[in-house]
Amino acid sequence: MRARIRTFFSLALLVSLTALSWHPVLAQSNATSRPQSPPTADKAVLTTQSTTTTKASPATAATPTPKPPTPTPSPSTCERDAETYIVGRLVANNRGTITNESPQCAYDVGMASYRKFDEVIDNQQIFDWATAKIQPGQTIYLQVQLPDCATQVDLFYGPVLMSLNGQRYGPRLLEARHLGGTNYCTKTPTATPTKTATAKPTNTTVPPTKTATATPVPPTKTSAPPTATPVPPTKTSIPPTATPPGDNCTYTIGYWKNHPEDWPVQSLTLGGVTYTKAQLLNILNTPPRGDATYIVAHQLIAVKLNIASGADPSAIA
Repeated sequence: MRARIRTFFSLALLVSLTALSWHPVLAQSNATSRPQSPPTADKAVLTTQSTTTTKASPATAATPTPKPPTPTPSPSTCERDAETYIVGRLVANNRGTITNESPQCAYDVGMASYRKFDEVIDNQQIFDWATAKIQPGQTIYLQVQLPDCATQVDLFYGPVLMSLNGQRYGPRLLEARHLGGTNYCTKTPTATPTKTATAKPTNTTVPPTKTATATPVPPTKTSAPPTATPVPPTKTSIPPTATPPGDNCTYTIGYWKNHPEDWPVQSLTLGGVTYTKAQLLNILNTPPRGDATYIVAHQLIAVKLNIASGADPSAIA
């Protein structure tokens, strides 16, 4: 009997404990008080890998493609075409204008004044000059000072000549002017007529002395010529001063193109064909743009006009 009672109480106690473990409040309290276990190493690795894979990679900057350089003409090409593309003229005695008709070449241009001591160009001395770099399609003006005596003014392209002794601008000369006439910068040329005048009477007085010994009358007649003989030297000294400046000068293509009123002829024959003045001017005003036919035609027209104006063909050659 006692054994049955004990068994009954044991079963009752077990049922009570089981009911308490399934109670909601007690279950929550047990869950709260139970310490959470730290994450395992595998979970930490997975978290790191996830972070690494979601990290955004920086954007790669686009590299600009370099543009090819614009081709520039060679210096030899520009120098060869300078006579065709550079056009200039004197708008006043001390002022000139120059135009560059080239589409891509720049050139050195200038203007200079030279003091004249006589009509010998080699003896001239530079007085003032102005230079500039003219760009394609540009027109510029240059101006120089003039001396108070005879002077030569040159408009040109290329470097300035500091001396004309043994050298000239040649085809680089666009236009030139001689100013001041015979008002030379020194008095040296005026002594020449005096010396030649004294030499003439000395030579002419000898024949009268011989003829006077044979016949007294002729000396009286021949004595008159010595008196008149000094006069011719005075007259012969005038032509050098009256000689127009620019004789035996050669002019450029640009000069003939801009001064049709100075043409000595009204037509020229090129390659067996005769062209009128209007047709020749039309050819000169046509830019060659590298066409050898026009380049040769421009040069040939300038040469023939220079020869027709009295220039020495050997100097042109």
